[in-house]
Amino acid sequence: MRVKPTDSASLESDLVPDVLASARMIYFIECVCAELLAAELPAGQGSVGIGFDLTHEAPTPIGMTIRASVELVEIDGRKCVFSVEARDATELIGRGRHTRAVIDQAKFLKRVAEKARLVG
Repeated sequence: MRVKPTDSASLESDLVPDVLASARMIYFIECVCAELLAAELPAGQGSVGIGFDLTHEAPTPIGMTIRASVELVEIDGRKCVFSVEARDATELIGRGRHTRAVIDQAKFLKRVAEKARLVG
């Protein structure tokens, strides 16, 4: 992922520098894990993120490219745990674990729609 100005930590607060936001790094890692898992799931199933134990260890300037390496290391029923690392062009920027739950997409979307009706 090439880090864009819209990925900057400073977008929401002047108290943080204009570098890759931790939330954007985590989201990128989550998407890579979701794509890897999706390739192995049958039609009608998907996954959602349910756990994040990640560090953000070094800043990445806007314009630099980051890469994520992920490995599925544990399956416990519907839970899938990934070991993850993120790097920019010069160093390790983040690492840890990300957990996803396999879902039935139709049931999940039905539940979301029911919840949305509560707020009218």
